[in-house]
Amino acid sequence: MVRALALNILRTARQRRAFVDDVLDEMRPPDATDSDRRLLTQLVLGTVRHRLTLDRVLGCFTRAPMREMPEDLADLLRLGAYQLVFLDRVPAYAVLHEAVESAKTLRGGARGASAVNAILRALERAIIRDATDALPPTRRLPAGPGRVVGFAVDVLPDPADAAGYLAAAHSHPRWLVARWIARHGASRARALCEAGNAAPPFVVRVNRSRITRDALRERLRAEGVSAVPGRGPESLRLERAGAIRSLPSFQEGLFQPQDETAMAPARALDPRHGEKILDVCAGPGGKTAHLAALAGGASVVAVEIDAGKSRAIAQGARRLGAEGVRIVTADGSRLPFRADAAFDGALVDAPCSNTGVLARRADARWRIRPRDLEALPRLQAALLAEAASRVVPGGRIVYSTCSIEPEENADLVRGFLSSHPAWALEAEEETLPDGEAGGGYWARVRRAGG
Repeated sequence: MVRALALNILRTARQRRAFVDDVLDEMRPPDATDSDRRLLTQLVLGTVRHRLTLDRVLGCFTRAPMREMPEDLADLLRLGAYQLVFLDRVPAYAVLHEAVESAKTLRGGARGASAVNAILRALERAIIRDATDALPPTRRLPAGPGRVVGFAVDVLPDPADAAGYLAAAHSHPRWLVARWIARHGASRARALCEAGNAAPPFVVRVNRSRITRDALRERLRAEGVSAVPGRGPESLRLERAGAIRSLPSFQEGLFQPQDETAMAPARALDPRHGEKILDVCAGPGGKTAHLAALAGGASVVAVEIDAGKSRAIAQGARRLGAEGVRIVTADGSRLPFRADAAFDGALVDAPCSNTGVLARRADARWRIRPRDLEALPRLQAALLAEAASRVVPGGRIVYSTCSIEPEENADLVRGFLSSHPAWALEAEEETLPDGEAGGGYWARVRRAGG
């Protein structure tokens, strides 16, 4: 049941060209047990994260490259291989049986099932469970913290090619790994790859306009959820959270799921009571509600181009009791306000490459292309310049992304400052992902005068 649903989620995300974590949230059964929820999440996100590695390993046992296989069959093989290689508690016979039975339902029927059986059995026979250092690095695959899986054949390239080896071993695009090596060195690049494959903790932001962090911990404990303080003053890390949205404390708006790093931009803007704040690219609304909670009486105008996300902002604001929020469905690079409309501050949380949050956006690594790091900064710069035209003298902007690429972050802000001499940099922060929190960047710039 769980494996069949995981395969269906992979297929649906591919056919819709949607982010797989969004499809997973949509299709996860609300009445699933906690163990089934955890296994489903692990199967879906793990298979997507490790796609490049799985294709390389499977390619040792297939006649044709994985890219030439029918997509449904390739998904099925990856799902089976992920369990055999990365999950040491799943019996191989169960993996093989369910994969073969699923293959019978695909186009190709018994012939496809026979191929799946042969490929996965060959893979299973080649796995060396108790890998030792005596194996060459080309036969030793990192399979999680402190765990290495060995193989009877070479499945990885020579480590002398640092970018190629890290890309294959940790399932990241080679061009992206090469960038990270050039900027951070091979050791830090490896750590970034490991962080991108980590299962991140479930973190929530306490809605402190309604409850304290300690009181929410007690409330969650009463609802059967254990929570510990996070890194920031507003965060809690939930352990074995289960169906969060069914909790009364969620429905009452006492918290909002949000990564630790994603909480920083609103705090950096520091909205105050009575101010008028602009939130550009506001969907799905987590930072909008955070701004309203921090300000306690500020007027927050949330601009979002996507109508569906605009509705999500409205729903979230109602649940969280975020008063003073007005939602405008419009293009943030062409704001539909009068020329004399002015704001005390603005948050520009720009669309980006997502390279700081690959652990949460499992398939973002397969979507981004080198050319995007030329196109995205043009959009980001337009959004920042448009927001700057609407902020009063003495006002400030926080520009933020969930990227860790300089073209989208510090380089872009320096370019903005060079063409807008009335603005000056006050503070900035880059956070690299570490497996416990995502990565990202924010900078606060202020307009002269006031």
